[in-house]
Amino acid sequence: MSQHEVPEAYGVFKPVGHVVISFPSDADLRFAQAALVEAGFHGPDTVRSYTPAAMIEQIDAQLADAARSPRSGRNSTS
Repeated sequence: MSQHEVPEAYGVFKPVGHVVISFPSDADLRFAQAALVEAGFHGPDTVRSYTPAAMIEQIDAQLADAARSPRSGRNSTS
């Protein structure tokens, strides 16, 4: 998974094979990243971080797409 290749299923974020963790502060995030690198998780696409603003932008875009998509399994005449 890269910054610009977001895994999706049915138009929503679906990080199969990945772990997503939210941290209360940037300091907590940096501490966890350092611990992962120390444990051997390093490389260009091994550990990624996103700002809160970037995640909100992604969620807003996916919600807008979902609102425009037909809803599967629903009868539009009822």
